[in-house]
Amino acid sequence: MSRSYKKNPAGPITCATSEKEEKRIANRRLRRRVQQALFHKKEVMPIMKEIENNWNWPKDGKCWWGWEYLKNQTWRRSVLQK
Repeated sequence: MSRSYKKNPAGPITCATSEKEEKRIANRRLRRRVQQALFHKKEVMPIMKEIENNWNWPKDGKCWWGWEYLKNQTWRRSVLQK
């Protein structure tokens, strides 16, 4: 897979490459709160936005660089390589 490339020139806005760990932690918190709500027989279940604020995560969304941006050969490999 050393020669595989992305089909679209898009990526994170900041230097963080992934939100994987933050998503794991947030989902653990959500599952725990849901289990507690079921145990205490509450009618309203918590949702993700009540528990975790994804604006505090290191990766701040994605951006589209466009094909014109990739005409520079030095950036092409770093942007499109998986």
